Amino acid sequence: MYQYQQDNNITNRCVDNCVLFGDIMKYLYPEKKIIILPVYFMGNGGDHCKIIVHCVVEIDGEIYDPSYETRKIECKVYFRSLKEMLNCVTHEFKNEIDKKKLLNMFIKIKEICDVNNYDDDNGFMVTCKEYYDAQADYIQSFFKPKNKTIKKMT
Repeated sequence: MYQYQQDNNITNRCVDNCVLFGDIMKYLYPEKKIIILPVYFMGNGGDHCKIIVHCVVEIDGEIYDPSYETRKIECKVYFRSLKEMLNCVTHEFKNEIDKKKLLNMFIKIKEICDVNNYDDDNGFMVTCKEYYDAQADYIQSFFKPKNKTIKKMT
């Protein structure tokens, strides 16, 4: 997945990356508890601190980030709530953060995550079907599951 995203300069597709990664993990490990989660991401973006709402996959309590865009940032932290994140920044920096914008984005991503966390066939939503399918095709060119393909949008 990382190679596809790097080769194609993919950014801002964390939801679709997580849905695809979650689908693959659900197929490979049906006994595992797999959840797509919204998080607040704080990372060192070189000369500045980057704070975004991001999406990750939790498997049996362990966090996995299938997005190359954030993986390549060395010093990073994931927070499950805005309060938790704000507790870790200086007072001066808190004033620079657009809390309302972050919270609204968190709510939008959480709604998409919630749809994808249902176990029925109706629980499937991505932000870009073409991107999801192209990345799934790329992965399947290396990994062919027995008698089954990764679920695609229809």
